[in-house]
Amino acid sequence: MKSTNNIFKSDKQFNCGILSLFALSLISASMGIFMRTLGQELQLFQQLSFRLSAAFLVTILLFYKDIDYEKLKKMTNRDWTVTSSRTLFMYLFGISSVTIAFIRSSNYGNISFILALPMVAILGVLILKEKMTLIKALLILLSFIGVVIISVDSFANITNWDISSLFALVGTTSMAMNAILRNKHTNLLNDKEIAALMLFIAAFITTLISFLLGERISSVNWSLNLIFMIMLAGLFNALIIFFINYGYSKVNPLTANNIVATQSLFGVLIGIVFYQEVIGIREIIGGTFIILSVIAFNKLRGKE
Repeated sequence: MKSTNNIFKSDKQFNCGILSLFALSLISASMGIFMRTLGQELQLFQQLSFRLSAAFLVTILLFYKDIDYEKLKKMTNRDWTVTSSRTLFMYLFGISSVTIAFIRSSNYGNISFILALPMVAILGVLILKEKMTLIKALLILLSFIGVVIISVDSFANITNWDISSLFALVGTTSMAMNAILRNKHTNLLNDKEIAALMLFIAAFITTLISFLLGERISSVNWSLNLIFMIMLAGLFNALIIFFINYGYSKVNPLTANNIVATQSLFGVLIGIVFYQEVIGIREIIGGTFIILSVIAFNKLRGKE
């Protein structure tokens, strides 16, 4: 009976892990809605400042039991350097570029496809000197062919890229650098402490930049809807942290990464439902190339 109960409990946890990863994909895909909506009322660094500040506050409130502030006194130069570097890649270069991409782009789905690029795997080969094989080279080529198909208006002028696609490419590359640097941390801080600290640093820097650029709070047309959207964006950021930690702890990495790859498909659905976008054959082919390369890369990494 005990064995049966353990199996049932294990299956239930696995199913909950699967659901949490699909929730992670959906919430991550929906963040562009906040970027676009807040972009109508706020300037770039104002938006980043308010969103990241809200995310920091929600994170420390939700995960206060898992955060030990005394550890700040024990952090080494390595801890501070890695945390600061990851913050710059994730928020100052990554999220800011993605925000610009969603605001400037007329196609929500296209940006979602580009953000699905297997950049962590690609940078692992290019930067970390992971073993390059013919299959990996072909998958990298396939994924970038997908981006080109989506981003170039005319193949007669292949160098004329949509500017929002370039920002999305910079954003996903920067966020992949953040992921790669994760293993450089010491064991002092847990994931939630790292996330909270990165959000605090990012909120402080973006607030400072916003002030220096003359983006004044007094110029904002405040409303209950604007405040609600800022706080909801903060909550969604905190939920992303929770679902990442919970989902990946209950589901094997190969399955988890393939589920998270559905983020781009949710992005396409959001574009259709919320923005009445029409997905053409070019977007379907390019997006398919990207998704196939992601799944294949995940399978290769699972074997390694």
